[in-house]
Amino acid sequence: MLFYLGFIPAFLDLSAASVVDTVVIIVIAALAVTGAKLVYAVLASRARHLFVNTRVFHAIRIIAGSLMIGVGIYLVVGARAH
Repeated sequence: MLFYLGFIPAFLDLSAASVVDTVVIIVIAALAVTGAKLVYAVLASRARHLFVNTRVFHAIRIIAGSLMIGVGIYLVVGARAH
């Protein structure tokens, strides 16, 4: 929460903000951060059900491994080109 509130002075003149303005800003920031974290929690809960199925989990591991190999090859080829 403090991390996000640290950006506010870059966008707003806090010397002109009243106490009510400050409270509104803090409430909006808290709701935004809480809303985002709530979405992450719901998505993680739903994703948990995918990992129970061993076939899906195996497919995810194959895809992730293939992506890592592909990125590694891309980096090696790119480094040799320069």
